[in-house]
Amino acid sequence: MVRANAPVVIVPTAEAERCLGNHLPEAARLAWRAIAASGMGLEIDHLQFVAAGMRLALRSRLRADGIIELALRLGDPRKPAGPIGRGGRGYAGAGLRKPRSQPASA
Repeated sequence: MVRANAPVVIVPTAEAERCLGNHLPEAARLAWRAIAASGMGLEIDHLQFVAAGMRLALRSRLRADGIIELALRLGDPRKPAGPIGRGGRGYAGAGLRKPRSQPASA
């Protein structure tokens, strides 16, 4: 087996950081697991899951520099969530990348 260490940055909102407190590292690991369990790839527009007894939501994207960025915030109780291992509920982010500017044609 070969292991690859991929650079991942977790960016919690101030509200999520305050509410999670010392559970933030655990929630970050569970966010990564939620992405894997969802089967939606690395770019996800919205995925809700339950961690540390709280409903959390994440958005993930692959940055231009190759780093995977996970934005973590409190979830929306009006939208469905699922526990880790059952895939959670979310939406794939097909349109997350900004279009590259095309060179002007003469």
